[in-house]
Amino acid sequence: MSILVPVFGILVVTSEWSQRNALTTFTLEPHRLRVMGAKLVAVSALAVATILLAFVLGALTNLLCAAVTGNPLVWELDGSQLLWTVIAQLAFFAMGYALACLLLNTPGAIALFYVVALVLPLVVWGPLYFIFDWAKDVLPWIDINTALTPLMAGTDFAGDAVVVETINYLQAGWTIVLWVGIPVTLGLWRISRAEVK
Repeated sequence: MSILVPVFGILVVTSEWSQRNALTTFTLEPHRLRVMGAKLVAVSALAVATILLAFVLGALTNLLCAAVTGNPLVWELDGSQLLWTVIAQLAFFAMGYALACLLLNTPGAIALFYVVALVLPLVVWGPLYFIFDWAKDVLPWIDINTALTPLMAGTDFAGDAVVVETINYLQAGWTIVLWVGIPVTLGLWRISRAEVK
């Protein structure tokens, strides 16, 4: 869900600009940041709803699997893992929203989101992580997946168990600032000053 559903967050922002509805929207509500705030609330509500739906479906599937296979029912997700999983999902939604604000172009924002969230971690960061020692120190500062994995799963990018320390929280915070905070700030600045055509 962190890969597919954030596209809706992108579309909420970019559809105004790609379909030339921005003139109507910003004529009816001239406070552009108020409009963008309302869109952020809508995207966040969608994110929370999908997280709740995934949790309910996961719980029902777990119950069904235990009933069908006869295996004991196992609930291995503790509160901290659940909290960080929710934070990670919200971060991916916010990243889609932020990149859309920055680019104001649907194909560009979707492509950049998939490159950052999917292609780079699988194609570039993974090999770097396993080949070069320096990558293990650098990647958690630039890749949101690598930074959040120890907090969500208690393992590093390679699946080895890690002890979560203060540095892991700093890396997670910085990557969220890097991929959400900076793009949304620049994007909202751009939206507030863009000429509406």
